[in-house]
Amino acid sequence: MATKGAQPQRAFALGNQESCGQDIPKCLLPAVPPSWFVRSTGRALLSLEFIPPDRRRRDDDNCIAAFKSGRDGVAQAMGIDDSRFVTQLQISAETIKGGAVRVRISDYIEVTQ
Repeated sequence: MATKGAQPQRAFALGNQESCGQDIPKCLLPAVPPSWFVRSTGRALLSLEFIPPDRRRRDDDNCIAAFKSGRDGVAQAMGIDDSRFVTQLQISAETIKGGAVRVRISDYIEVTQ
């Protein structure tokens, strides 16, 4: 069984994610060193919350696929390989004009029993 620990998280928004990916997202990243996010080795928990522009139903597979370039950009900005990410997905009940993606990154702590 795996779970995340109570690690500090850093959140930022990716806007202009129309209908889960019809537009290229504009990425806003905090100006802090990558070490603030996660350890230099091991896995990182990438929590994605898709906030759609309207109340139409969304397919989670399409949302993940539409965020591929965003995921690559986050990994590049952090200076890590995106294969280190363990992705957690949520599609929000709230809406926001133009849609958005909230991203939270923390250390991934695997708990073995």
